Amino acid sequence: MSSIVCTLYEKHYDTGVAALINSLINRGFEGKIAIGYRGSLPYWLNQLSHSDGKYFVGSPACEVVFHELDTDWHFTYYKPFYMTDLLAMYPETERIYYFDPDICNKCPWSFYERWVEAGIAM
Repeated sequence: MSSIVCTLYEKHYDTGVAALINSLINRGFEGKIAIGYRGSLPYWLNQLSHSDGKYFVGSPACEVVFHELDTDWHFTYYKPFYMTDLLAMYPETERIYYFDPDICNKCPWSFYERWVEAGIAM
């Protein structure tokens, strides 16, 4: 199954993105983590393995990709447009999950997978 977790950040929220990524990996997520950003790439990127503009956390089972966004919209309103763009960029995607960059997951990733089997989960 092809899953994408996505988030949006700007300014100092890159620290939250790092915590989100760590919590996803620690709870068993495998797939693509897509990060839309405005401003600078995070300072901690040099800690990740990378190849061809893609970053990997721990193993190739978890790929992290960054998309620089050219929008003046507040990210609160931009979320659905970003997710629609991701589905177009990665048509093999079966499931997409959005987390704000200040979220840390404490439950097993399988919880989310079971939850969305029932339909749209918000």
